[in-house]
Amino acid sequence: MYSQANDTYMSSYGNTYGAPSGAAAFNAFGDDGTSVSSASPFFFNGADFTSWAGDDSYQSYSSTTITIDAYDALSNFLGSCGATLSPSSYNFVNCNIANVSTLVFHNDIGTAGHWWLMDDFTYNGTTTPEPGTLVMFGSGVLGLAGVIRRRFSA
Repeated sequence: MYSQANDTYMSSYGNTYGAPSGAAAFNAFGDDGTSVSSASPFFFNGADFTSWAGDDSYQSYSSTTITIDAYDALSNFLGSCGATLSPSSYNFVNCNIANVSTLVFHNDIGTAGHWWLMDDFTYNGTTTPEPGTLVMFGSGVLGLAGVIRRRFSA
């Protein structure tokens, strides 16, 4: 998977919408069967998906569907989820599959050469935060620690 910034996706392809977080991951070269694995099993909630479009419309390279297969650490099939992809917006695809070690993403049910974009990959009940969110969270924790320290030292 590769990353795509909103400015390139919008200006180069003429789209009026971008990824909710400002950048998205996409299946490079339109590959089918792109996978993501983790050494620690997780609960996969879902993610925001859209078709890689041009001028907010499907193109010959646009994936119109996404299917996600989930497997455990022993490669046992756990379940599948998917949706029709919009060429003009991101939509959250709910999956809610537990004990996942590997996810395999299929575009247009096995058709190579069709692209999609993914944002806000959500697992274990949390959205993968942007770096700025982590800084803001860390600052809040430090501020809270300072308040607690002041109370106990007074």
